[in-house]
Amino acid sequence: MQKQEQVTNQTRRNLIAGAAGAATLLAASPLLGKDMHDHHSHGASNNQLVDSALHCVAKGEACIEHCIQSFHKGDTELSHCMETAREAVEACKLLATYGAGNSPHLAKLAGLCIDVCETCAKECKKHAKKHSFCKECMDSCNDCIQACKKVA
Repeated sequence: MQKQEQVTNQTRRNLIAGAAGAATLLAASPLLGKDMHDHHSHGASNNQLVDSALHCVAKGEACIEHCIQSFHKGDTELSHCMETAREAVEACKLLATYGAGNSPHLAKLAGLCIDVCETCAKECKKHAKKHSFCKECMDSCNDCIQACKKVA
């Protein structure tokens, strides 16, 4: 019973964190939406970075949701995977915002995102053969890492 309570509390914290992240992304969406359709404002070199970061956010969110569904079934094997995916999602949201705005801090953030996405990809790799969501998250992290290396 204690495990279920821990999973429920962890799920609540993650849902709150996810809601806060979604609110942040929605607040930045006018900037992101503009730049996703008008790449001229941040230069061709950031297009791939912004697209990769947003793809990583989408695949990470799907992985997190899959982990939550597994928790509801009593399987907590993916708890660390979910935590690393959550960190990657949050880092990539910020990366997309910084890339879209051509921030002078973009290179430093890209370096951090390399580390965060490597951690996530490593954890997702453990589950990639069994869970397609983990494989997709891993692949998107690896793509984001390559885009970050061009900027960092």
